[in-house]
Amino acid sequence: MANWRLRIPETGSNQSAPLSRAATEQAEFTAFLENVVKAAYEEISTRVEEQGRTTEIHMAISGCSLSVSHNGVDEIYYHVYRYALPNRIFPYVEVKFKERGSRNLKVKRTGSPLLDFNKTNITIKEITKEHVITSFDKYYNDVLSAIAEAQASEAAERDEYSYDQKAEQE
Repeated sequence: MANWRLRIPETGSNQSAPLSRAATEQAEFTAFLENVVKAAYEEISTRVEEQGRTTEIHMAISGCSLSVSHNGVDEIYYHVYRYALPNRIFPYVEVKFKERGSRNLKVKRTGSPLLDFNKTNITIKEITKEHVITSFDKYYNDVLSAIAEAQASEAAERDEYSYDQKAEQE
């Protein structure tokens, strides 16, 4: 029997061995983050920065996130990460935003698939940056609506308060 230790390079890895399923999936997911998600975030960033927002993109091996803020206040945190199914990997989305409308700001967090993978038999290789942009826009529009609603409510309270003060002075 040949000495198996002589076949292993000094680095400890056998480069002629096939990649494991986990390594293959991670390489596929990393390429997806770089080519699809980051490209979508860059397009979103350009669009929202024209509206006076600031953005920050953060890449990691586990996922890619986009933070949008306005006047130093975070509006939304949108993070795409890997979700493993028995037969494939799929991107999942985590969204954090501050709930407004009360004096206490609560962070709301939600997680959902980027696409409904039960209805569509789509693979990660078929997901485009347009899918990512559409998903982000859905959440961000909800956040902007909530912010506008809270600001209108606060403005109405201020007007009521100032009206009551004027009535008392008269």
